[in-house]
Amino acid sequence: PVQAGVQPASPATTPTPSVTATGQPAHTLEAPPVQEPLAPQGRLVIPSLGLDQTLLPVPVVEGDWDISALREEIGWLETTGTQPLDHLAMVFVGHVTLPLPAGPGPFLKLRELQPGDEIRYRLGEKTYVYRIDEREVVPPESVDRLYIEDGQKIVLVTCSGWNYLARQYDYRLLVQASLMRTEQTTGAVE
Repeated sequence: PVQAGVQPASPATTPTPSVTATGQPAHTLEAPPVQEPLAPQGRLVIPSLGLDQTLLPVPVVEGDWDISALREEIGWLETTGTQPLDHLAMVFVGHVTLPLPAGPGPFLKLRELQPGDEIRYRLGEKTYVYRIDEREVVPPESVDRLYIEDGQKIVLVTCSGWNYLARQYDYRLLVQASLMRTEQTTGAVE
């Protein structure tokens, strides 16, 4: 996993996240261990950002979400919901920036999304249409904000608040959306 610098002390039962989107080894999100999770098989589509991508599972390795394989991809955090209407909300993570010369990450413009904007999750012959409820910036220790016991919601996560002195992102941007409707998809989605 990508290792963090100094982390605040926390009880062993409280996960402590810290993810950067610089593309350099810097931070991890801690998560509870899990037994062979199912990975979402659909596509995440955000029309206003021009995104349409399959998802890369972000595994839990030694208690941390290992985001090291993510570059231009969008990742699904294992231990969160695996499909629409699951017990937990699905959580997707993407970089805001990548190391030069690569440039911007897939969630560079996530902060531009507004309440009411659409996010689509295509799975098989169905498209689940979500509307953004809220955006908020939280400290990296707020892992509990990623575990929403409502399968009608999804959460998008990226880094926020670049700290030039520490050369890391100090906060996380969370965008939460709720399921509005389900549509038939023309042709099956991989």
